Amino acid sequence: MSLRYPVASERGTSTGQPAQVQTQTDNQKKVVVLSSNPPDPALLKRTAELFGWGVLMGSEPGVIPPIETSRIAAILFDPKGVEGKANGSWSGSVAAIREIHPNVPLIACLSMSDGAEWLQLREAGAFHAVHMPVLDGELYQSLGFVWAAASRISLLRSNAA
Repeated sequence: MSLRYPVASERGTSTGQPAQVQTQTDNQKKVVVLSSNPPDPALLKRTAELFGWGVLMGSEPGVIPPIETSRIAAILFDPKGVEGKANGSWSGSVAAIREIHPNVPLIACLSMSDGAEWLQLREAGAFHAVHMPVLDGELYQSLGFVWAAASRISLLRSNAA
């Protein structure tokens, strides 16, 4: 399974050509959500805004919103939101996202019934995980880890220059 960008015909035109990745006019990073069971939108928006980020919800499984990798703060995901099927694999979902956005922090959205083990998710390339329904503090902590890692990378790059 691989993710794809929406084609122009899915955006109201009839060319059938891939839609262009949209350059954002603002410099605000986005938390992209590719989950069949996403966090509460109001909670997600409120928490993302604490870090200066916006939220971009995926509209359908298997289709990643057209956005430049540099504008993504993190991707919240689950297999059904990525692959469009209930029996999708966590490692397959991580691989599909990594094909398009190789360096973006991935946060797995686990349901209480998921059999996913953190070690397997980490080995597949996930950055962090939250359990649904997510609590305010847990989402804040997870996005805070993303913010801290990005800040550390930025500092290392500026020191190396």
